[in-house]
Amino acid sequence: MDRKVYASNGAISLVEYHKCDDRALYENWQDVDTQKGYNGVYYIDYEAFEHRTLKNRFFAMIKQNSTGELIGAVGVSRPETTPDLAIWIFKPYRRKGFGTAAFALTTKYLTEVLEITELHAGAFPDNAGSQKMLRRCGYAPYPAGNISEKHYITGEDIVQMDYIYSPIVIRLAVRADAPDMAVVHMRSWEAAYKDIVPEEYIREKNALRPALWERVLSEANTTQYIIKKDGKTAGMMGIGPSRDEDAGGDVYELMGLYLLPEYFRQGIGSQTMEFAFNKSREVGYKTMTVWLLTDNLNAKRFYEKCGFAEDGKTETRNFGRPLVCVRMRRDL
Repeated sequence: MDRKVYASNGAISLVEYHKCDDRALYENWQDVDTQKGYNGVYYIDYEAFEHRTLKNRFFAMIKQNSTGELIGAVGVSRPETTPDLAIWIFKPYRRKGFGTAAFALTTKYLTEVLEITELHAGAFPDNAGSQKMLRRCGYAPYPAGNISEKHYITGEDIVQMDYIYSPIVIRLAVRADAPDMAVVHMRSWEAAYKDIVPEEYIREKNALRPALWERVLSEANTTQYIIKKDGKTAGMMGIGPSRDEDAGGDVYELMGLYLLPEYFRQGIGSQTMEFAFNKSREVGYKTMTVWLLTDNLNAKRFYEKCGFAEDGKTETRNFGRPLVCVRMRRDL
């Protein structure tokens, strides 16, 4: 069956909804976890569900590209309401990263193609998974939009927490960005490598950062990106073909991802990784690698959440003292 494709990131696509999808959608609504997540039972029987009229300003199915299977759906509330984005992942495909990927892809499509300038999404206080997903996709808490409700089973007072999309901008760095890039490099090292790398070594390296970035950005730059949040520099990232001789010809490398400490834990790293994955796919690369210090446990946890795993390659490098680095890899 041919379906219009609204957007794709290589792994998944947003595709046109057809009436034949109703059975899978209906069964998803009968799932206890779905009802809990949306605080209600919306349809009693399939006939009522099948004869409903979709009034969403946007609705699409989520397709896994490698198998062609439909794994869920996304929808935005009616045109007369504040744009509210919701997602449904079918039970066999949950907790595999599809939700975050689909939410990020839909958000990108809605804001860039449909030009929706204000986008909201909701989560209940006990749904930590949804809250993490929203933050990873660039949504921030918006208390002014919180809604008081009654629990659909107990009748207790609960609150649906509102989140609003707060996008970041990632672009290739230019020479004028050199001072900001140096500051990000210095401050992120001071925060991330504290108690891991000797302080004297960090100071020595940081003293060289301004000149380094003036030199790096003095020529045509194709690998170094600056990350902006609300018009201010929040971080930087480097991506390009792998520098490892044993990596193979289809491997892209994350050469560095650094954020200013005040932008930690706001979902910016996860958004940036989605950007990096998409850039890699666009140029035909099938794998991404990243090197990190084995003692940098925060970074290791972050990359694991992004789908990376150690590939067995290690190196001992000089950071003022010998430290072991490990390579992590993710298929795209």
